[in-house]
Amino acid sequence: MRYLGVVRDILLLDRTMLDIEMRDIEWVEASWHVSKEDEAIWNNSRTYEELASEDYLTRPVVYARDPFHVGRDYQWESDSFICINGVGTTEENVDGWRRFTICAPSPGVAQAEPMEYSFDMVLDGQKFNLPSAGGPYFIDPVNNTYKVHWR
Repeated sequence: MRYLGVVRDILLLDRTMLDIEMRDIEWVEASWHVSKEDEAIWNNSRTYEELASEDYLTRPVVYARDPFHVGRDYQWESDSFICINGVGTTEENVDGWRRFTICAPSPGVAQAEPMEYSFDMVLDGQKFNLPSAGGPYFIDPVNNTYKVHWR
């Protein structure tokens, strides 16, 4: 289990040091969950149905804990500290839960068998000077495989 720590409203003046104690840090568990609209599929078959004529299936929608940028949207997805390891979009963070839409690219033609896709939610360790050898820093749960039956 991983936790994300935030200290807000820090003012660092030139050539000063600031002591931060553990009790000064706002700790939240690093986690994510699928949207209410995706729960039934995600908790059962994890198989979506979509027309092969579509470019993408834009499901599932997931919410990841992001205490760093509450109320902030991004011009560039690379600005986010919490990211998708896979294909998708980074969206709003109204209440400390950032919305992501996972995208499954269509093969363009109907498939007899469902195709498998996966993604992971990760903390961008580079933004915290964490060693790249230790990353990516996965956010549980990590069993994120799903299928799309392209009709």
